[in-house]
Amino acid sequence: MEVLNIMELRRRAGLSQRELASRLGLEADQTISNWETGKREARLTPEQFEKMRESLGCTYEDLIAAFKVLPKKTA
Repeated sequence: MEVLNIMELRRRAGLSQRELASRLGLEADQTISNWETGKREARLTPEQFEKMRESLGCTYEDLIAAFKVLPKKTA
């Protein structure tokens, strides 16, 4: 089974970084970008984690795994 990263899950859900940030109650979509690129580690409350899981339409296991996978480099 392929493990998707946060960016891939977000795109599959049809959400922009701004939309996901808003759903999580975050002020800046840059936060999502930092998570997706591995610049910052996500620090979510249990409520934010659940909202993110619901927003991305994935399982708990998928979301946990997604935080461990960085985006694929493109040429």
